[in-house]
Amino acid sequence: MQKKHAWEKVVNLSGNVEEDFRKVVSLLEEQSVHSEKFLKQTEKVAESILRKEYEIAIGKEHIKAVFNEYINGEIFLNDAWVITK
Repeated sequence: MQKKHAWEKVVNLSGNVEEDFRKVVSLLEEQSVHSEKFLKQTEKVAESILRKEYEIAIGKEHIKAVFNEYINGEIFLNDAWVITK
């Protein structure tokens, strides 16, 4: 977990990278960040991959999450951070 992603603004970080990653993923899932209503941009980055960017407000903080969606239906979190600027 990189400090520049500012997750300490929305979750209690422990310093354990795996544990903190689970906390962030759980938060994103609980808030349904992957919902179409939060979709801001879709870009085809390869023949079988769409890059989808989502933004959501959690409390007073705004979160951006980027997912790769494959043609076979698999979806992977690519990056996510608290918007600070």
